[in-house]
Amino acid sequence: MADTDKPAKSAASTPRWIKALLAGSLALNFAVIAGAIGMAVTFDGPPPPKDGGMFGISGYVRALQEDKRKEFGRTVRDALPQRPSRESFMAQAQATLDLIRAEPFDAAALDAQLSAMAERFEVGRKTGDRVFVQIVEQMTPAERADYADRLEKRIEKGFERNKGKFKPH
Repeated sequence: MADTDKPAKSAASTPRWIKALLAGSLALNFAVIAGAIGMAVTFDGPPPPKDGGMFGISGYVRALQEDKRKEFGRTVRDALPQRPSRESFMAQAQATLDLIRAEPFDAAALDAQLSAMAERFEVGRKTGDRVFVQIVEQMTPAERADYADRLEKRIEKGFERNKGKFKPH
């Protein structure tokens, strides 16, 4: 007796595992693109060297005493507006992708989108700068001198490590 409850399987139907594989591949592609956009927007050079070299304010913060570093982190987190959710970041990345793919291409819209994303990161940078200055301002002259000595050693160590690598053009 024939089974009439099930529709006939067509030769063109795609197996579920193939559909799942394609969906996973698409999700991975979006994640890679979103990560690349995020790195492009926030990238300000290579990560700081582990041996004391410095890039940006983070090198100055790492030279602080541990209690001051913790104070810096707490104060910055408390001072910043609520961080955007992963969902809002992904939505922003998708909007950027849509702008890149749009026909006709709207360069002004893409520029505005990138500017809005950069402004969000700039708020964090300025907050960190302000908190850092407040922490140094609260130090005694002896604490500032000790801090400056530690900072100087970190800077010199970074320069020694890179000696001869950067040649003027």
